[in-house]
Amino acid sequence: MNSLFAILFSQYQNTPTYLVTLELTAVVFGLLSVIFAKKQNILVFPCGIISTIIFVYILAVHSLWGNMLINAYYTIMSIYGWVLWTRKDAKNEPIIQVTHATKKEWLLAGIVFIFAIIFVTLIYGLQSDISLNLVSFLDIVTTSICFSAMLFMAKKIIEHWLLWIVADTLVLPMYFYESLYFTTLQYAILTFIAYRAYIEWKDYLPQNQFNPLR
Repeated sequence: MNSLFAILFSQYQNTPTYLVTLELTAVVFGLLSVIFAKKQNILVFPCGIISTIIFVYILAVHSLWGNMLINAYYTIMSIYGWVLWTRKDAKNEPIIQVTHATKKEWLLAGIVFIFAIIFVTLIYGLQSDISLNLVSFLDIVTTSICFSAMLFMAKKIIEHWLLWIVADTLVLPMYFYESLYFTTLQYAILTFIAYRAYIEWKDYLPQNQFNPLR
């Protein structure tokens, strides 16, 4: 274990201390956010907002514009989801319940994905000092998947966990290549949590709800 930490920290020798501190802080709050999301706890949103605001800055430093934008988008959608999750009906029950995505919602997610692909690609195109490569391609694709996942999450649509699993898995080599090792470790853990959360959220689904994916 000590050798693992030695390897991790050795990669940060040329990184300013404040950036390492910020990354660790963002990782901790990011993990807390997903854990709270797994439990449908409203604290998912304030923890997520803290993490994403920090990551906006870190990813801008590393010129990962796609994932920087997705974290800015997360911040906005976290505020939106926070409002939705706190709404109650006349019986003081949450209005937003766990559901499957409908065909209409999948169509909307697809439109958001395509829009995000175009938008983030244009952002890269405006950066004259950056050439498109495998890292930027992964950044664009994972960003676009996460745009749709965050939309589903705000509405408590269970399939958002499946989208997170795909995006978190794809993003691992990108962060590792950029020497963001604590962030890489975070997303490896997030992938496992997302899988467990998907299983757990199935228990909250209405017994008679139709699953459009079947």
